[in-house]
Amino acid sequence: MRTALLTLSVCVLALPANAQYSGGTGEPNDPYQIATAADLIALGETPEDYDKHFILTADIDIDPNLPGRRVFDKAVIAPDMDPCDLDWRGGPLFTGAVFTGVLDGQGHTISHLTVNGGNYLGLFGQLGYGAQVRDLGIADADIMASGTEIGALAGANVCGSVTRCHSSGVVSGASNVGGLVGCNDWGSISESHSSDSVSGNNTVGGLVGHNRDGSIVASFWDIETSGQATSMGGTGKTTAEMQTASTFIDAGWDFVGETANGTEDIWWILEGKDYPRLWWETTEE
Repeated sequence: MRTALLTLSVCVLALPANAQYSGGTGEPNDPYQIATAADLIALGETPEDYDKHFILTADIDIDPNLPGRRVFDKAVIAPDMDPCDLDWRGGPLFTGAVFTGVLDGQGHTISHLTVNGGNYLGLFGQLGYGAQVRDLGIADADIMASGTEIGALAGANVCGSVTRCHSSGVVSGASNVGGLVGCNDWGSISESHSSDSVSGNNTVGGLVGHNRDGSIVASFWDIETSGQATSMGGTGKTTAEMQTASTFIDAGWDFVGETANGTEDIWWILEGKDYPRLWWETTEE
């Protein structure tokens, strides 16, 4: 009996500290692996890991109708913890831990993200200095907010970078509402696009709701599906134009089958039927 207890204790002590994820150590050369909805939720509930490196290793469906999922009342990752706090201007003050790490989606999508709450809503509440989010799709999101700083990917991007990301679904809030990012403060957004339906009372944009000294390059939104003719950065296009490769190739995107913009074949498109997708994504015709 004593030997069995000792063996059990050794086994428990041998469990890796990162057992809440599907692998990795969070270091740049060995990022934490996010493979399931449980992994993603665990990341959101572990702010001490917000400065670590992560990769998605599979598409993740967080439909609240599926087991273990839910309708979130805050952002999944880096949520605002007290929506009643105000800054010196009387605007919403973010209270919580910001995400400053790296999330590489590796071309995977997070689908059916459903959030109904106050301020700083999206997959991320706020991206902070040094944060990098890249090669990630947010599909069929449903973001409904009573407050401000609302986007499918991030409520606010403050000095972080968003690269080769895209979003679709419905995003609604009071102000600083964008299809991809609500407020881009000194952050960068590049080679990204959104086809979300976007609505709000003030400062609303198809791609970004508000841009304060940020950089938005070679990025687009659908003016028809969004219901928004303007955005604080990016270029609005019709649905037909958004489903045409030349729109993006002319902006420097590296597509399969062309070499003028590089030979990495990062993007592909089913013309006339879909928006650009990262080449390792799959879609049904």
